[in-house]
Amino acid sequence: MTVSSALPKIPDRGGPAQPLLTVRGLTKSFGLRMPFGKYSQSFKAVRDISFEVGKGTTLGIVGESGCGKSTCARLIAGITASDSGEVLLDGQEFWTPGATIGREMRRALQMVFQDSSSSLNPKMTIGDTIAFGAKVHGMPRREAEVLAQELLSKVGLAPHEYLHRLPHQLSGGQRQRVNIARAIAVGPRLLILDEPVSALDKAVEAQVLDLLLGLKKEADLTYIFISHDLNVIRFIADEVAVMYLGEIVEMGPVADVFSRPSHPYTQALLASRLSLDPADRPTSAPLRGEPPALGEKMAGCPFRTRCDRSADVCAERAPMLESVSTMMPRHQVSCWIANDGAARRGQVGGKGV
Repeated sequence: MTVSSALPKIPDRGGPAQPLLTVRGLTKSFGLRMPFGKYSQSFKAVRDISFEVGKGTTLGIVGESGCGKSTCARLIAGITASDSGEVLLDGQEFWTPGATIGREMRRALQMVFQDSSSSLNPKMTIGDTIAFGAKVHGMPRREAEVLAQELLSKVGLAPHEYLHRLPHQLSGGQRQRVNIARAIAVGPRLLILDEPVSALDKAVEAQVLDLLLGLKKEADLTYIFISHDLNVIRFIADEVAVMYLGEIVEMGPVADVFSRPSHPYTQALLASRLSLDPADRPTSAPLRGEPPALGEKMAGCPFRTRCDRSADVCAERAPMLESVSTMMPRHQVSCWIANDGAARRGQVGGKGV
């Protein structure tokens, strides 16, 4: 039994040219709780996010803690209800606000969470944990148990040693392998991985990343990989989306974004990476200031108060995500200064230009 034959294969409806995932206008606000349990105002955790993920590719999402990466993932998976927007899976509606996700569609998209411990039932054995989803989706009990053993072997855990253990008897890296096995047991087409290696040491991190690359090829998977580690994203992703305050400020092929970062925030993130050379140390902070307080209303570009190149237009109008140039249509940036089209239209003026 192979991973792909765990359950009836979910058909490819649109062919290789159709994106597996299409996200349009995703928005989510949360209330700010004040003393005595009252909400005084709200803030937007995710602001009108739209993107596509091609079949068999990996989209990396990066950004500082609190930028909305995990919230975005939960909105896409339908775990948290969005305020507006829609998600299409292989051209079909996955969900819209208030809609119920069908069983096959739910099986097609699975999520691996950051905290490998709290995402596992402490009272269920590892074998029961992996087999549970397959049984819920109609696989006979005996077949599901055999599948659990096979998947344990695929993620590098000996079934005879780990099948009957409980989660607390495993290390962090072993628990994350179990989470991956549980996710692929139902035969999904898309995995959303929310900081899956951030809590692991570097040796175990490398093993899990290699495991994910192997499973992606074998099971014909598509990934959304969320991380704050730019080096991990560069290793595993095909395209990258950079988030700041709930918005995508730059997006494109990993090679283009890493070699020619256009948004000042992306440039600051890349400049903050540690070098293996002890003599190569930063002499100044790559980014000044602090993000605005939650609930603070800002006009224009949300990054302008921390940007050394901000112009008058940055305070007046929010930029849109547009191609950096006609020569690089897939490399998009949300910045008045960096975008060639905005500059040519004469929309940029004032200080810093």
